[in-house]
Amino acid sequence: MRGLFKILFIPILSLMFMALGSGLFTTFVSVRLDLEGISSASIGVIASSFNAGILAGAILSPSLAVKFGCMRSLIAIYALNTIVILLHLFWIDPFYWAFLRFFSGIALGSFFTVMESWFLKEGSPSMRSQALSLYLIAYYIAVSGGQLLLSAADPLLNSLFYLSAAFSASAAIPLLLGTKNAPTFEKKAISPTPSSRLPYIGFFCAMASGIVIASIYGLIPFYGNAIGLSLGQISLFMCVIIAGGFLFQWPLAKWSDISGHSRVLKVVCLLAMLCSLSSAAIDGFSFSWLLVFGWLFGGASFALYPLSLAFLCDGVEDARLAHTVGKFVIAYSIGAILGPLGTSLCIKQFGAPGLFYFLATVSALSGLITFLKKSKGSATN
Repeated sequence: MRGLFKILFIPILSLMFMALGSGLFTTFVSVRLDLEGISSASIGVIASSFNAGILAGAILSPSLAVKFGCMRSLIAIYALNTIVILLHLFWIDPFYWAFLRFFSGIALGSFFTVMESWFLKEGSPSMRSQALSLYLIAYYIAVSGGQLLLSAADPLLNSLFYLSAAFSASAAIPLLLGTKNAPTFEKKAISPTPSSRLPYIGFFCAMASGIVIASIYGLIPFYGNAIGLSLGQISLFMCVIIAGGFLFQWPLAKWSDISGHSRVLKVVCLLAMLCSLSSAAIDGFSFSWLLVFGWLFGGASFALYPLSLAFLCDGVEDARLAHTVGKFVIAYSIGAILGPLGTSLCIKQFGAPGLFYFLATVSALSGLITFLKKSKGSATN
């Protein structure tokens, strides 16, 4: 781990600055709009515009990475994000902010694609899961830190705009001062061919990851409230789930790089399914056991993203990494949009346990589809 961390220290530092600013600003946008008296429907439109921008960024950014390389692409992304954040200061209007949040989404979707391509290329094929686990550990720590910064100033003042923009701009400093050898990609990867389509197994696993993670963040608090948990218990439950995600990242990544991504992906899907069903069966009857299964479920579900991406990239030549990652982010974003909708329908049909019934079904299908298709890598990408 130490050697890999040393190789990836500069991009890790850069992504943490970007994630701090993005995590802070995303939450701040909703808070500020609510304080300004903007309707919940308008806030929802603004959030949807942001997600649409992430999709657009995932589509556009692979060609950007191929043409300009990772470092120059990221500096341009940070500049765009910084400018867009500051443009929010000129006018507080839902339509104007929806327009700006679309471009913020483009910046973030492009950031995901380019940065993940960097980590995958720097990590050898035998260490790709470990490289992605470092990426996610750093990202989640920074995003969590961004939430804590929300209380650094009065949200009705402009200080948080400037702080978010400062973090975004600062993300370029490590790249400019700390490295001269950021990855580049061969030009031939710009032109997609029929053989470059994302295989259905990669698409489904990527989408499943988006479904599960978006459902955790979006509906676990609702679930806790529905089964009668106190606000403190809901917070503790969320913390335990996220803690499981942190603690399981590295050991599962190391195991998958040794034993094979397909094998560990099946185990993770099975574990997520069993923990989901167990949580549904408990239905708040025992909060202690709910925490235990939540911790295990968080460890399995948060590992689904890096394991799926590493599995998808097995056998992919370096020239096609950026395009493969871009397609993965597109599929993940679609899942993140659809997940809360599907979860809500299951909750309406089956009550609060419907959340975990839905997540168990998604996990089971992911494991089944991985089991039925041997890990032939992603040579078809």
